[in-house]
Amino acid sequence: MRSISMLFFLHFRRIQTAPCVFLFFVFFCLVVNF
Repeated sequence: MRSISMLFFLHFRRIQTAPCVFLFFVFFCLVVNF
């Protein structure tokens, strides 16, 4: 699970899209934790 989140983070960081993507990533992390 953590490896998948790391891949997502690296992928989004490489793209450097809008801040909403970062918010989506944080939301995804929260869902994974719960």
